[in-house]
Amino acid sequence: MALLLENQFRELPEDKTVDTKLFLESVSHLPPFFGEYTHTHTHTHTHTHTHTHTHTLLDGRTHTHTHTWTDTHLNGHTHLDGHTHLDGHTSGRTPTHTWRMSHSLTHSHTHTLSLFIFCVVPISDCLGSKVFLPIKSDITGNITKIRAVYEKDPVKYSTLQKILEAERDAHGSEWPKVGATLALMWLKRGLRFIQILLQSLADGEKDETNPNLIRVNVTRAYEEALKMYHGWLVQQIFKTALMVVPYKSDFLKALSKAQVIPEDQCMADVRRFLVNYTATVDAIYQMYIALNAELDYSV
Repeated sequence: MALLLENQFRELPEDKTVDTKLFLESVSHLPPFFGEYTHTHTHTHTHTHTHTHTHTLLDGRTHTHTHTWTDTHLNGHTHLDGHTHLDGHTSGRTPTHTWRMSHSLTHSHTHTLSLFIFCVVPISDCLGSKVFLPIKSDITGNITKIRAVYEKDPVKYSTLQKILEAERDAHGSEWPKVGATLALMWLKRGLRFIQILLQSLADGEKDETNPNLIRVNVTRAYEEALKMYHGWLVQQIFKTALMVVPYKSDFLKALSKAQVIPEDQCMADVRRFLVNYTATVDAIYQMYIALNAELDYSV
């Protein structure tokens, strides 16, 4: 599990405070969990088609996807390592994807989509489908928001709790629905999604009829970490995502950065990663409870 163990979270001190700098260093490697995995279906259309979809991100931003294609295309799927499995048809189709991000927000806070989401982060994408981009974009934007606050005064904001306390004192009745406090609130939910997904895999939970699929694991993670904060529209987006999750073997290979590693070793590495990772996520959740900073609205 090179992707995980190279970016292991640090063990927390006895008081369970989370060092902001170390947290940001570790968490910045997680957005590529939700990246490029192409799943191709059979079509026999010879006309040009254009579809535009507007999705709502986890925190209420809108995400517009325009998809244009012509002719026919391959019946099969492309794996995470780049090879394509075909079912016998020929292709004359080249799809094009155009993504636009809208920065008109509904919850009085802003996010900057950092360039490292596409360029700088040197880790392979794992979960694949573009339908998971809302989580990826949300995690990245929230990391950027927290980092911007931290870099204003690294001493003053040396721990995540100090950031929340400073914003509480500065914003009064508007807190906690502002600034890095709100960003971290949504970020911890994305982190919990990853934690539950990995823990489910490590515990051996699977669909007995399709053991090489991870839909059961992704479904559990979504329902326990995110679903309660989503309205009907966003829930439908994630139902779609479940149809295009990668195979378990592809997912583990991506976590191993394309190395061929036995599954039992992969799971042992996942369990090692989860020790400090889970402790950190739990500590952040407890901090929000202690400071009465948790909000339960849905988007």
